[in-house]
Amino acid sequence: MSGLRLRVCSGVQIVARVASDWVEEHARGSSGFGFAVGRSVEDTYRELAARKADLGGVRGFTIDELHPMDPSDERTFAARLDALLGSSDLTVERFDPRAGDPDREAARIDALAAQIGLSGCVLGLGPNGHLAFNEPGEPFGAPPRFVRFLPETLAHLGGADAVAPAKGGMTMSLRTILSADALLLVVGGQKQDAFERLIWGPLTMDLPASILRLHPDVTILTSREQAEERLDELLELPRIETVDG
Repeated sequence: MSGLRLRVCSGVQIVARVASDWVEEHARGSSGFGFAVGRSVEDTYRELAARKADLGGVRGFTIDELHPMDPSDERTFAARLDALLGSSDLTVERFDPRAGDPDREAARIDALAAQIGLSGCVLGLGPNGHLAFNEPGEPFGAPPRFVRFLPETLAHLGGADAVAPAKGGMTMSLRTILSADALLLVVGGQKQDAFERLIWGPLTMDLPASILRLHPDVTILTSREQAEERLDELLELPRIETVDG
């Protein structure tokens, strides 16, 4: 498990509350902040909106985006983040989902995030262990780029019709994601295999999320329901905490 800090919460709403506390703490006074978009983190963003979290002055970054897609399409990750956070004063730097050269567009956002610096980044765990759209099998040092969907990622997104006309996504590099001062990984949904491999498996490009072990400040949040199959083993690990409502 290395330096990962694991917090197992009594329910998904407790996960959202604890994650929101983490975001408010790490985003306060920050220059840049990364935001994943996906089902695992939606409740967190709704909680931040409900408590009217002060994100004014924070320069947010979406860490990946569908491509190609009309920027006005409500399915873009930037639009989903806007909708979830409501009237937040957060300023979001976003990928252009219709960019003619998606590799170059991914590099532009990545370079901007690296230049400004990220005080924190909220991440979700892909069913196959991907982070942003950094998919299994790619080198950890792969550049920001356009990535065509793997079948399991496309299925996780709801299938081809759910994201059409997008054929893939632009992604921030793992290098820039790991440059953040602190990282929060929220694990929810059907992620048991990837979660167990992250905790007990090897450091491998076949599980991009395993690179989180190399970062000095990573908090993993999950629920007892998500972890129940091996909860007793988890509770014996170092750097673990349970959080009740």
